[in-house]
Formats: sequence, structure tokens, C-alpha cells
Amino acid sequence: MEFKNTYSKLERFCNSFSSRKRIEILKVLHKEKDLSLNEIADKILTNKQNASLHTFKLLNHGLVAKRKNKTKVEHILTKRGETVLDFIKFMDKKI
Repeated sequence: MEFKNTYSKLERFCNSFSSRKRIEILKVLHKEKDLSLNEIADKILTNKQNASLHTFKLLNHGLVAKRKNKTKVEHILTKRGETVLDFIKFMDKKI
């Protein structure tokens, strides 16, 4: 049985959260809902451009979603993002 395609997908998915800043974003969005990009950048102590790069990767893999609320774009943690955060917490105890 060949799993090359599955391995590639899994590798890309794991890369989507294989960054300290991306994990911080997931944790911040778990605690606080509906944050703008500027708010995320402030919470993880980085600039807006860096926060945007990391948020974009999380968005592409369905870990974070965004929605427009009047003039503000808000970011929220998805169910998939919650599952990944639970996995990270579990692994943190095992390592």
C-alpha cells in the first residue's frame, strides 16, 4: 500500500502549526474571541506583518477563520484549530 500522497498532505498540515508564533496565535484565539490582526500582533508581541504571515498559514489550513464585523476583520479559532491545540497540549505533556 502506498501512502505518499497522504504523507505529503500530513506534512503540509503539520507545517501549518509548526511555529511558536502560530501556536501562540492559536492559544490567544482560544482565550479571546474575535481579535483583529493588530490585536493578535500585540498579544504575541510581534509586528502586524509577521502576525499576518502566520495567520495566513493558519487560515489556509482551516485552523483559524476570519469574519467581517462592520469595519473590523475578526479572527476566530475553528473546531479544527481547537483540535490541533488539544493535540499540542497533549504532546507538551509527553515530551
